[in-house]
Order: sequence, then structure tokens, then C-alpha cells
Amino acid sequence: MKVFLNGLLLTCLMIVVSSQLAAQSENKFNLNSSNGLPTNHVYSTAIDKYGYLWIATDNGVVRYNGYELKIFTTEQGLPTDDVWQLAEDSRGRIWLGSIADRIGYIYHEKYHSAIFSDTSYHTIYPQNLCAVGDHIVFFSSYLKNSLNSSYCVSDNDTIRSYHLGTELAKIVPYFKKNENEHVIVPFLNSNGKCVLVYRNSIYDFLLEKGNIKVKSPAKISDTDYNVMLITTSNCIVNNYILNCHIDIIRNYFTTLNLTTGDVKKVYINKPEKSNDKILTINHEPNNKDSSIYVISDKYIMKYFINDSIKYIEKYTIRDLGSEMIKGEHVSTLNSDKIWGKLLSTSTNGLYINYTTANTYSKHPNVNLNNYTYSGTTNSGRSLWWNATSLVLCKVNRNFEPSFIKVEKEANLTETNKVKESMFHLGIKNLFYDTVTDRIYQLPDKHFAIINYFKLADSPKVWYGYSNFGFLRTVPNEGYKVGEYIDQDRCKGIAFDSPRHAYWVYNHNKILIYDRKINKTFIKQQLQQFGVPIVEKICIDNTYENIFFKGDKNVTMYNSRNESYTFLFTDFNLKEASIDLYKDILIVYGRFGVLFCKILGQQKISRPIYYPNIKNYYFNTITNIGYHENVLSLNTDLGLVSLNIPTEDSSYDKAPALPVISNYIVSYKNIQGNIANGDTLNVDQNDLRIRFDMINPFGNGKIKFLISKDKMTTELNENELSLSSQQQSPGHYYKITLSAYDKVWRSKPVDLIVYITPYWWQTKNMQIAIWISGSLIVILLFVVSTLITRRLVLNASMKRNVRMEMELKAIYSQINPHFIFNSLNSALLLVSKNRMDEAYTHISKFSKLLRSYIKSSRNKFITAEEEIINLQNYIELQQIRFKDRFTYEIDTLHLISRSVKIPSLLLQPFVENAIEHGLLNKNEKGHLLVKFNMTNNSTLVCTIDDDGIGREESKKISGQNVSKEESYGNLLVKDLINIFNKYESVNVEIDYIDKPLPLTGTTVIITIKYHK
Repeated sequence: MKVFLNGLLLTCLMIVVSSQLAAQSENKFNLNSSNGLPTNHVYSTAIDKYGYLWIATDNGVVRYNGYELKIFTTEQGLPTDDVWQLAEDSRGRIWLGSIADRIGYIYHEKYHSAIFSDTSYHTIYPQNLCAVGDHIVFFSSYLKNSLNSSYCVSDNDTIRSYHLGTELAKIVPYFKKNENEHVIVPFLNSNGKCVLVYRNSIYDFLLEKGNIKVKSPAKISDTDYNVMLITTSNCIVNNYILNCHIDIIRNYFTTLNLTTGDVKKVYINKPEKSNDKILTINHEPNNKDSSIYVISDKYIMKYFINDSIKYIEKYTIRDLGSEMIKGEHVSTLNSDKIWGKLLSTSTNGLYINYTTANTYSKHPNVNLNNYTYSGTTNSGRSLWWNATSLVLCKVNRNFEPSFIKVEKEANLTETNKVKESMFHLGIKNLFYDTVTDRIYQLPDKHFAIINYFKLADSPKVWYGYSNFGFLRTVPNEGYKVGEYIDQDRCKGIAFDSPRHAYWVYNHNKILIYDRKINKTFIKQQLQQFGVPIVEKICIDNTYENIFFKGDKNVTMYNSRNESYTFLFTDFNLKEASIDLYKDILIVYGRFGVLFCKILGQQKISRPIYYPNIKNYYFNTITNIGYHENVLSLNTDLGLVSLNIPTEDSSYDKAPALPVISNYIVSYKNIQGNIANGDTLNVDQNDLRIRFDMINPFGNGKIKFLISKDKMTTELNENELSLSSQQQSPGHYYKITLSAYDKVWRSKPVDLIVYITPYWWQTKNMQIAIWISGSLIVILLFVVSTLITRRLVLNASMKRNVRMEMELKAIYSQINPHFIFNSLNSALLLVSKNRMDEAYTHISKFSKLLRSYIKSSRNKFITAEEEIINLQNYIELQQIRFKDRFTYEIDTLHLISRSVKIPSLLLQPFVENAIEHGLLNKNEKGHLLVKFNMTNNSTLVCTIDDDGIGREESKKISGQNVSKEESYGNLLVKDLINIFNKYESVNVEIDYIDKPLPLTGTTVIITIKYHK
């Protein structure tokens, strides 16, 4: 979606016409005591580097931005309210020239006093204030006594003075202090250069390193020139001193060439026609302009001063001001490319002249209040109808009105036919006939409710709308009552000839009627034309462009590609309207009038703009009318007209209007203009930012819109307060700023706001803190790890010592138990004289004992070692009991024989299986020891016997053996508890008694290894 004329704004460049009498526009604004100025006595004006207009008056200093006046008086600290001159230095300080006990400047909306180094001055009389860089230069007095004149220069807030008479006496031996006939006359040019005229000689004073140096003098050709300067209005521009008499009014002024000393007369008219007298010469040195304004009683002449004196143009004082302003009332004339010509007066305030090329014509003799435009006759008369008083006003091309009054509606002549020469008059069923110059009435009562109707392509059929809807009728055939096509209340109608259709509309609805199909667009569908509501529709039947006026915008719609373009986005179009005149689009409203030539589909020319600055011509436009190529505006301030530019060349040469986007941002002691993409640094303790706009053509009150994070809000009192909770220090945030008033909308600009972090919030410091914190954390981690490891090591050592002590205690009980049982078996063999068997038994026993002693020294042994120990033990028992049982050790599912198991864990279970299960069996028994380890975390050892079982064993063994068995089982439980407590293993024991008819016991020892 395109945006048309994005740079179009409400200003117009000043066009200077070099002619004998410069053409002036009527676009001016009188700022006086009735609209905010504290007085009507204005001395001078100055425009600062931001674009503010400063006004020096006898009742304070005023700053103006085009919308509001800010007044500085003694209540704001000024030494006096009577200030006649202003000068701005490069730092933006506005120095004030006034007779007071001190001198100072306004900076950031506050008055600051400077220190005057010469304490002998009780009253300071600054003259010729001139800003040079960040210094201010002036004379402290302009009195005849030369010793009272000083050359003053600022140094920061200190004013240093140099007495001119004292300095001149150093090089002029005949200088007399009280020589009134040859007084010192000082001058300051725009560069701060000091020139003295004394005894018809010219002296240049140069300030170098705090010392005054006097350049060799040049002689003046006119011996009376020095005396003449005392009673003249004078100024210095470039290499010339210009002056005119104030006691003797003459029609010329004199020029003094500072290099040659030549004096010449410059006449403002021929000497023999000396009816125009010069009153004063005006030059503003702080504008750095080489122009002077020579003010007479009726005119102001502009001259350009360079190597020669060149006449530029002449202005009529009454055109710049008003009929009541004469030359004696003019204080100064200042010129600026944006603010225009600024005429300061002593009686009527300030006149701001916005010089423009396009102006209106006022017609105070034509009063069309309550009249509505009805059409234009072939003779060029515009017709205006007053429905209340029943009066028709006919205005000819010379804007001379004539009237036809209907005394009584009932007495009007009735007509049965509407002729082409007739014009419908408003809501009544009345028609004016241009041929008979009479008003007629149709008898059909139905027409009395019709607001407006158009003749269709068939001359017999009329279409119109009323408060009751859109209708069709045939008024000339039997007074036929109309047929309602749509009964919603209508606001307007437009005929679309390419499609032979009518566009009937109100605010919330559009009906397109083409006799065959009715197509309706309701409020939710209007956005496809670019408008939320419809105020007016105009149809270009040549290029098929359809122009929509919404509540705040104008769009150009093309039905072929169903796209639209926004027009004139830099104007506030809320109170505007549109119309078509031939192939020209007209947009009119409080801002003025825009003309655009329609060039093709969705293509229009550069606009020609007629501004209505500060509502000079009107506040509101009631309706518009036409003469031949003349547009008439019926306004609240009377009828005004302007020529409609119809030539293509007018639009080709139309100047591109400049963009006013003079945003001002103020933050603490910082003030400056904003350009798109600028960055503003703000502190965390003050997130308030003030905005202002300088617009000399401002209308109403300026308002600002801020868009941030896709949210748009209107600022209160033009101040933005950022939320500290939503803004992070050290980050950049983009806000989009736009402004608008009653007639204008600005182009949005992006402002980047940087929240200044505290020193510990800066990125480098954050990195340093992060690194330092990380190092501290790492150091603490290392220290804590070392301490933890040491504590864990100590605890582990203590635990190991404790475990070893407990294991040794257990093993010391298990080993004697095993030894006791083995020795009993050996003794039994010896007692039975089975010596060979006893010998073999003791040999195996000793070997097994050594292995057990070795195993008891370690907490864990490998499965391989345990299997060997079990084999030795089982074979030892087989010798003892003469092969009463067989055994099997199954390691098929043992994935590794190097897996660790607790020492002496399995032997007691094997011993119980043999002693209490197999030996009590009548037949030969079998013992199965099985190792199963399918993963690295669990080892299952199964000890299975087919003996008599635990219950039968208890019955046979009796009470004493039961205690012994309980004691052995208790030792095993203690051993398991120790491993479960101190080691990364978990040992579980399950006893399974085989169900009948099977006999025996299965013991499952599960060893789980923790990582």
C-alpha cells in the first residue's frame, strides 16, 4: 500500500520578486496583546539556532514556537522588563540588552546573570549586542562623554570592559576628555569588530589576548561627518557605515567607506521628488546578513551591502502591517526563510508575514451566511440559495451580488416540466430558470423531501436521495411518485459513468446501484477503500479513479486492481472535504486548499497549495462554488475566492513543499533538534523527556504521539515518562515520534533512547563482575571440593578403619568357627583310626585355612578366588563324610570371573547346606553352587541342596545345635550389614524351602553393585 506525498507539508517557500514594489501576500499573523503577547510595544526579534522566535518588548522577553508563548519577566529573574535587543551566542544563550544594574542571558528557560568586571558602572547600558562565537560583544554606553563608553567582551559569565577614551588617548596625543565637538562614535559589525570615528578619522580596535590594539586611522573625506553621526540613525555593514539624520528628515542616507574614507549620498527616490522621507536605518547584525532596511513613512526599502550599495526591493508598510501602521511606528524589520518577514511595531505588536506565491481574494461585499451553492449558469453567475429566508443570491464574475426573494412560497408559479435551464434549489421542490430569471415550484409533493438529485443518462429518469433513502422517479411524466431503491438515510450520491452506476453512501454504508445489480458495502467492509467511515465520494469518470474522504484521510481507489493510495498524509484532514472540478481534485479545509491534476489511473500531479495560515482567511468552510475557473469559498469570515490552476505547466512548476519536522527535545540541561535516528542518553534517576515543535504556521495546540512496542499513545503535557521497570540500563530503545495540530501532521521520526547504566551496570563492568564472580565461584568450588574431598577422605578412612575393624571382628569369629568344625572332623577321623583320611583332611584344611586367612585381609575377593575356596572346602567336607554328597559349581552364566564379591560371604551358606541338610539325609545328596551375572550391576549366587530341609534339620539337631546355627547365621547377617552400610554394594539373602515331594533348601545371595 503506497503512501502518496509523504513529504508534503503545510508550509510554502518564500518567493521573492525583484520589482519596484515587491508583491506581498495576505498570509500574515498579528501577534499582539489580544492573543498572548504581554504588550503591543515590540522592539526587535531574533531566531535562535533551534528555530524559536524570540521577541524583545517593553514588558518582558517572549519565546514563540508557532503555538505557545513563553514569557520571561522580572518574576523569572530578569533585571528589568524593558528589553530592546537580543543576541544568541554559539552555546545557545540568549543575551538581553536592557538598561539595568546587571546584564545576563536566558539559557534552558532560566535567566542567568553575568558578572561585570568594572564595578564603577551602577547602571549598564548595553548597545549593539553582537554574538561572536561563544562570546557577546557590546558597548556599555553611547553617551557623549567618551570616557563613559566601553568596549565589553564576555568571558564565560564575566564581562570585561575596555574604556574607549582611555585606549584612544594612548595613540591620539591631542585627544581631550571633554571635547564634545569631536566625540567618539563607536560601531560594532557582525563579526564583533570595533570601529571608532573621531575627528573625521576611522580607528579599528582589535582585541588580541586581552589587549586592545589600534590600527592606523583612515581619513574621512567629509569634514562634517563626525558631527553628523551624533544626530543620526546609523549602523555598520561589512565595509560601510550607513546613517541618516533623525532631526532633519531627508530622502537620502549616507555611506562611509571604511577603507577609503569616502562619503556618499544614496537617494531613495529622485532628489526633485523628495516627498518620501527616511526615518531610520535598520540592520540586525546577529542575522549575519548583509542587508539593511531603510524605513520611511510609508515604505521599507531593502538594500544589499557588499562591495557596493545595491537596491533590492520595496515593501509597503501597510502591507507588512496594517492600515494604521506608519513608518514612525516601526521598530525593526527582520527576515527569516521560515518565519518570513517580522515587522516589530511600537503600537500594534508583531506582524509575521508568511510570504507565499498563492493568495486568496476577499470579497467583503458578498455575505453568503446560511447560503448553499446550487450551481453556475452558462453566463458565469454562481447561484446561492438561502432555504431559511427563501432568497437566491446570484454572484457574477466580478463578485457583484444580486438577489431574488420568494415572498411567499404558495404564490410561486407551478411548472409541469423540469427544463435543462433550471437549477434545483436545495431541499424544497423549487427550481430557478436562468431563461426567465424566475423561481418555479413543482406540484409533486414527493419532490419536497428530496435533498439532491442528478439527471441520469436517460433524461426522463431522475435519481436522488432524501432523509428516507435513495429513490428513482420520472418527474415530467404524470408527476409519478418515486420508487425507493434503498431506504437507509443517505448523505450523498455520485454518478459513475464508466460503469453506469450510482454510488450512494452514508457514514457507514455504500450502495452501488447499476439498475441490474445492487452491491452493498457495510461498515466492516469499508476498509477495502482505505476509510473507516465515508464522508464524501468523488468519481473521476475519465480514468475511473474514485476518491474517498474518510473521517481523517483521503484515499484514491482504483476498481480495476482493487487497490487504494493514501493522499496528503501530512495534513490533518479531519475537518476537510473534497470535490472534482473538470480533471482537478480539490481538497479544502481549515489548512487551505490543494489542487491536483488527475493524470491517469492512481496518478495525480504534484499539488498546488493555497495556505490559510493561522486562520487568516477563515476558520471553517461551509460550502464551495464555482465561476469559470474560479473557486469560491463560503466561509465563516465571508466569501473568498482563488483562481483554479488549470494549465498543466502550473503543476509541472509547482514547488516541492518543504518538510517541517523541527522537533525539539529537552532533557535536564540538554536541548536540541531531533533528526531521524538520533540517540538521546538518559539517566536512570530521571526518565522524563519533554518534546516541542517549532512550526511558524502552527494552528491550535501541538500534540505528540509516541509509538513504542507497537503501542501508540498521546503525550500528556508533551512529556514522556519512561518506566524504570520496563527499561534496562545499558540498552537502546526506539520510540517513534509524530506531531499534529488542527491542520497539519508531521512526518514520524525515530528517536533512540539509551538508558545510561551506573558504572557497575556497564557492559565491561558486567563482564568483569561476571568473570570475577565466576572466578570466585570456581575458587569456592575448588576450595569446597578440596575440603569436601578431605573430609570425605577422612570420613572414608575412618569408615574403612571401622569397617576393617568390624570385618576383622566378624572374620575372627567366623574363622575359629570354621577351624573348630574342621578340627572336630579331623579328630573324628583319628579316633576311628582312619589315619590316611585324617592326613589328607588336615592337608586340605591347612591349605584352605591359609586361603581364608589371606581372604580375610581383604574386603573383596574375585569370583575366581571364591570358587577355588569353595571347591577346597567342599572337597574337604567330602573327605570327612566319605562322599555322602556330590557337588557342582555352575559358572556358565558368569560373564566375568574377575568380578569382586565380599570375602567369606558364601562359605557359611555352603557349610550350612552340607552340615544341616545333606549329612542328615539317608541317601547320597547333591550340592549345587551356581553363579549368574548377566550385567555389570548384579551378581546372583544360588546355593541349592537336596537335603532334608531347614525344618527337619531343626527337629533332628535339637536345641543346642539350633543355638549354634543361630549364632553362625547372626555372624553372616552382621557381615552383610557391614557391607551394605560401608560399601557400594547391596547384599540380599533369600531362603527358599522346596515344596513337597521335593526336599532341601535354596539360598539366593543377590549382590547389587552401585556405581
